[in-house]
Amino acid sequence: MKNRGIIKSFIINKSVIYFTVVMILIAGIYAYNRIPKQEYPDTTLPACYITIVYPGATPKEMEEGVTKKLEEKIIEIDDYFYSKSMIYNSMSLTFLVVDPALSKEVIEERWDEVRGFIEDIKSDIPSGVKSITMDTDVMKMPGVIMALSGEEYTYDQLDYYGQILKNGLGGIEGVEKIEIEGIQDKVVKVDVDIDRLSYYGLALSDISKILQSQSMVIPIGSIENDNYSINVITNGDFQTIDEIRKMIIKRDKIKGEVITLDRIANVSMELDDVKFEATMDGEPNVFLVVYFKQHSNIILAGKEIRDRLKVLVPELPEGLKLSEITYIPETIDESIDEFTMSLIQGIIIVILVIMLGMGLKNSLIVSLSIPIAIFITFTAMYFLKMEFHMLSLAALILVLGMLVDNAIVVSDSIQGRLDNGEERMSACINGAREVAMPVLSSTLTTIGACSPLMLLPAALGAFIGSI
Repeated sequence: MKNRGIIKSFIINKSVIYFTVVMILIAGIYAYNRIPKQEYPDTTLPACYITIVYPGATPKEMEEGVTKKLEEKIIEIDDYFYSKSMIYNSMSLTFLVVDPALSKEVIEERWDEVRGFIEDIKSDIPSGVKSITMDTDVMKMPGVIMALSGEEYTYDQLDYYGQILKNGLGGIEGVEKIEIEGIQDKVVKVDVDIDRLSYYGLALSDISKILQSQSMVIPIGSIENDNYSINVITNGDFQTIDEIRKMIIKRDKIKGEVITLDRIANVSMELDDVKFEATMDGEPNVFLVVYFKQHSNIILAGKEIRDRLKVLVPELPEGLKLSEITYIPETIDESIDEFTMSLIQGIIIVILVIMLGMGLKNSLIVSLSIPIAIFITFTAMYFLKMEFHMLSLAALILVLGMLVDNAIVVSDSIQGRLDNGEERMSACINGAREVAMPVLSSTLTTIGACSPLMLLPAALGAFIGSI
């Protein structure tokens, strides 16, 4: 009888229901425009990469001198789950995973622990280790990729104008960072004169050791014995190429002569030939890569990017072109438009199908449940800070089908009583009460079938452990 009273109060107070429906529509429209829209849900993999660079070290020296010490430390962190190291000449890469069930806040605390351990081992590792870096954005995907190209422009010039565009796009709400990729690194090329080298009693290996003693990095394979040339990456102590040319190589105590590098070699600055070369339509280019923040409205941020570029691009010099390679906001916008059209088509089809068996009035009533449910969902997503993406879109379509089924069951129960001559108010109350529990049970069954999805963090952990 309690159910009967609740159902009766809803049916009798029609003005309250009408007002509630209008408020739901207004709140739903507002929430739809405000909820974050993304292509896929934000997935935070509780993992990081730790990269160690030790120029000139063999794999054995890397393992025993640095990597093993790091591994002994990181297994001490709370919620340690899994780690794996890959060791090469001059470099090692350690992949670390913590408990996948941890919250984002706790995961950040664990990364702080790891950073502390990295600082701890720095005093216990060889002084030749150049850097230890940690990257926690192992699954971060760019939202926009643009190519800045120009046939008559060098990579340095493209980098310069890319920085101008990057600065012009700064401060857009929803944009986490903008990076410039494809920049060609420069190296100092030392072309040694073998005759001069022999005259001063030096060997090519002596030159490479002297360069390394000045904290210069010699990439693997950069010494070309046939041409007697060495490629080196300088540190910040050298401001100009002339400073490197005047580096003292040897002091002749007998003659009192100081031998500088430029007396035995031609020193020049060139592009690193071991790096890849980015081109577009045969022209040199660099990439502007935009990353969006989690829980942000990508569509609005993407629109702001395009609006600013309309002002920035015409100010670029002649011959420079900016081309969109990937533009995720447009993809999401198109998906939402397709969903809207599919929804309208679905409502029309529902009306036509139900009309054949239940008449026009019942089909209209059942169809109205679809937009009302959608706007209720949007409102709930807004207050729960949920994103609208491909998966939530698919879930919404799936649930709407179940909702229509329930609406048809309730409507048919009421119509059956009306056909049997029962008074309208009584038919509505008794018809709805009669199928209330079966409809609720059916809905709870579907919820129960989908509830194992909440165990996905544990499943993710099991998958990582199997790698």
